[in-house]
Amino acid sequence: MAGCGRPSPQPSPRGRGSRPSLLFSPLWGEMPKAEGGPPHRKATTMPQRPIDNDEVQRVSGYLLSQGEKYSWLALWPRVVDARIDFLNTLNRVSPEQAAWKPAPEDWSIEEVAQHVLDGSRRNADMIANLAFGREPNLGPQGIGAIDPAQRAAALSWPELVDALIDDSRQFGNVIDGLPEPPAFEPRPAHPFFGPLHSRGWFMFQRVHDLDHVNQVNAIKETEGYPG
Repeated sequence: MAGCGRPSPQPSPRGRGSRPSLLFSPLWGEMPKAEGGPPHRKATTMPQRPIDNDEVQRVSGYLLSQGEKYSWLALWPRVVDARIDFLNTLNRVSPEQAAWKPAPEDWSIEEVAQHVLDGSRRNADMIANLAFGREPNLGPQGIGAIDPAQRAAALSWPELVDALIDDSRQFGNVIDGLPEPPAFEPRPAHPFFGPLHSRGWFMFQRVHDLDHVNQVNAIKETEGYPG
């Protein structure tokens, strides 16, 4: 079921001024759009959850089909490139800029970074267990925390960036020693995208990281962002 070919590079509608969609805008450069395109949300707030079941199914189908069509090695550059894109958005961000919020209820850049770190650590363990056909160590609440809620950064800004770089190194190595093809069962459910196999969760990390690339860029472009 798993292919060994390398998928063709696909454009992502990212760039300065772009606003993340409700359904992870980078996906829309890779899969057919529904008529009218995806809805949009305010980019600097807590990421909103999909509410259109048809759109949720489209994203879920994308994650599953890509994971079944391509090998770990073919998917790896796409997942790692997304993390590098995220790390690059943090480059030259000062502690003052990282802590700044457009409004009290909005996310700061450091909260976005903490969110990505928290989810990535949990997802790596999930992927490794599922690839061997094992149930994840996480219960349903822990699985939901792969896309965790907003919380204050637990480290200083320089320490948080270093922790993200180290996690990125580890996440990039998560496929080492995994079977090819992997087991495609069990499929623990993402809270909104439904059941995903190991490579579906691997691809989820890509679209999750890219969504937050757009979120960080939107924060930087908001009036009042420290110079």
